[in-house]
Amino acid sequence: MSKTLLVTAIALGSSVAPAIAVSATQPQAGNAQDQLEKDREFARKLRELKDRQHREWNELMDEQRAEVAELKGKTPEEQRKALDEHTNEKRDMKMRHQKELEELKAEYKG
Repeated sequence: MSKTLLVTAIALGSSVAPAIAVSATQPQAGNAQDQLEKDREFARKLRELKDRQHREWNELMDEQRAEVAELKGKTPEEQRKALDEHTNEKRDMKMRHQKELEELKAEYKG
């Protein structure tokens, strides 16, 4: 049994374009519903991932700010070493976050 969907395009102003009748079979409607559920699940997982990554990044920044405050009075070499470590930590975290995002995208694409 097929259902008929009526698609109406309304142009700007108040003129109405002709209506176009589109036929959708039951399997097509089921596939669309499955895709919608898959999209919603991906969006939920993406939001959770981004929220977690954001929290991790903020925690790292807070930790590094505290370490920088302790660097006052240290030698320039000690300061440089600590700042280089901070740079490496940030780069590693960014790369890990990008990898997690790519894995989630790959999972979504199937």
